[in-house]
Amino acid sequence: MNGGTAYANIHSVIFPAGEIRGFLAPVPEPEAYAMLLAGLAMIGAVAPPRLTGKQRGTPLAPRSLIE
Repeated sequence: MNGGTAYANIHSVIFPAGEIRGFLAPVPEPEAYAMLLAGLAMIGAVAPPRLTGKQRGTPLAPRSLIE
């Protein structure tokens, strides 16, 4: 099915001329989700780790000014 070219035309008692219309969107294949997860995993593996409080080093101001 070509996305954006097929549409549904619903005829009812309220709308006998088929006034309720909508284009059908294609559903992503499972392979698309697998590729998305693989790409996110690769980005996560390459991204630099976040630093915790102790790894950041000393504060810029002396402790006496902070407290």
